Amino acid sequence: SNDPRQDAWFTTSSLHAVIESIKKKLEWVTIISNSGGHYHNADLIMILRHWPDWYGIWPIKWIFLGLGEAKTTIDSHHTQIAHSINRHVKLGFDILSEKDIENAITGICGTSLGLFANSQNVFSTESEKGRNKLPGISNWFEWSWPIVEEYSGYIQARDIANLGTWTSFSPKDLEKLQSKIIEKPNPNVSTPTISENSWMVLLPNDTGFIDVNWSN
Repeated sequence: SNDPRQDAWFTTSSLHAVIESIKKKLEWVTIISNSGGHYHNADLIMILRHWPDWYGIWPIKWIFLGLGEAKTTIDSHHTQIAHSINRHVKLGFDILSEKDIENAITGICGTSLGLFANSQNVFSTESEKGRNKLPGISNWFEWSWPIVEEYSGYIQARDIANLGTWTSFSPKDLEKLQSKIIEKPNPNVSTPTISENSWMVLLPNDTGFIDVNWSN
């Protein structure tokens, strides 16, 4: 979609569906993504501020990666899904339903498939004073939502991930910048498929690398 509000709506509804489908509930999360339609989107950034109340999850940070940056894992996973679907079609199969997509990506590690439809917009139509705004948003690539100590309830941003001084928006600032009422997503979600193979990721530690199993 070219509508920024729609992009935030779709992204947060998708994340809601994922959160609700995970058996082992998360206490916190760090998100790393490419620069899609949700990039530099004040609506999305403001929505995540509500996650501790909605889901009991602390969004520690969201890092947006630009072209040429180290996002091989993200891109390769998306490419693998696209390649599997293209291969399925070239073998003579049609993609006409959710089941066809499920058959096409069977075997990809750590990948579940589900269908959802938004039943409401996370932005209430009762307040149409204008757009939600975060001045300077195009300058920042890392975002954080502190929940403890001095900056609890703030939204913070900086231009380089893990480096530099934070720009902070206080709850009082956000009250002035938010022009629309934000509500929790409520999409209709199908039961997600269960991946046949776990996604194994190597994480470095003091003694070398450890295997992390990202299964449900």
